[in-house]
Amino acid sequence: MSAGQTDRTVVQANGVVAISDSAEIAATLGGFATFADGDTTPDVSGGHYFSVNNTTPVTYTDFDGVTEDGYEITLFFMSNEDQIAHSGDIDLPGGMSRMFAAKDVFRLMYKGGVWYGLSEGRFD
Repeated sequence: MSAGQTDRTVVQANGVVAISDSAEIAATLGGFATFADGDTTPDVSGGHYFSVNNTTPVTYTDFDGVTEDGYEITLFFMSNEDQIAHSGDIDLPGGMSRMFAAKDVFRLMYKGGVWYGLSEGRFD
C-alpha cells in the first residue's frame, strides 16, 4: 500500500453494503476474530466476523461451536486458495465447493445442524 492509502473493506449488514476502511470496521464490529492457521473445523462461537489468513491452502469442512439456528458468520479471506467444502455440514449454492482468493468475502448461516452459504463478494 502506498503512503496515504487505506485498506478498504466491504461489509454487508442488514442488507446494506458499505465500503469503509478496515480499522473503522473492526472498531464498529468489535474487531475480527481469526482462525488458527490450518484449522479445517474452526470454532466460530466467539464472533461473527473472521479474518482468514492461512500460510498454506485449507479446506474448511465444518465450523464448530454453534448450535443456535440463525447464527451468521462472515469470512474475510486474506490468503489465496482456501476452500469451503460442500458437504453434509455445509450446504453451498449450486451444490459445489468454493475456492476463495485474498479479498473475497463469504457469509454463512447455521440452521438445523447445517451451515448454508448466503452471499459472497470482494473487497478492495
